[in-house]
Amino acid sequence: MQHIHFMQQWFTLSEPAMEEALHDMPLFRDFTGLGGWCDRLPDETTILRFRHLLENNKLAAEILKTLNDLLHSKGLLLKASTVVDATLIAAPSRIGLVHTVRRTSGNVNDVVQANALLHGQETKAFADAGYQGVDKRDAADPEVRWNVAMRPGRRKGLDKTKTVGQLKDRLEKLKVSIRAKVEHPFRLIKRLQTAVCVRPPRRRD
Repeated sequence: MQHIHFMQQWFTLSEPAMEEALHDMPLFRDFTGLGGWCDRLPDETTILRFRHLLENNKLAAEILKTLNDLLHSKGLLLKASTVVDATLIAAPSRIGLVHTVRRTSGNVNDVVQANALLHGQETKAFADAGYQGVDKRDAADPEVRWNVAMRPGRRKGLDKTKTVGQLKDRLEKLKVSIRAKVEHPFRLIKRLQTAVCVRPPRRRD
């Protein structure tokens, strides 16, 4: 059940979606130790009860911390830089570990929350043009170097016939390639929201 809980968090799956994933994906069953087709798989109610058990006993945060420490000890948790964004767009299929989530109303500017998304051990952070000026805010950590994308209008105006313009454009492309990693979690959320909205009621015989 703990392994199921991990996958549910990693892939942002609801309880019904997690139950279906266990039935549909042999790799998920293997990870949980339920690799045989004859093994009885937990249903969505069991998965929900286990999550509530962790929450009620305040174990979820401790489990996450232990897991993050384990990944870090194996060199699997990136702590040198962080990528932030607040949009839902198509993205390449990459898997990453989300360490911080903050939800606000739509009228809150992205840049206001940017520094709160850092875990405190970054040396570099990458963000799109909506985060201009993030390094000058009161909450900014002077030890973090922000690499914020150039505004589209300004980038379009670069003189690419000159060396300086070409170099600046290449730098912006590099920023995009790094920042693209953060789009995958938002793509997963968008797909999950769509699936939840169109999913028909489950029949209980």
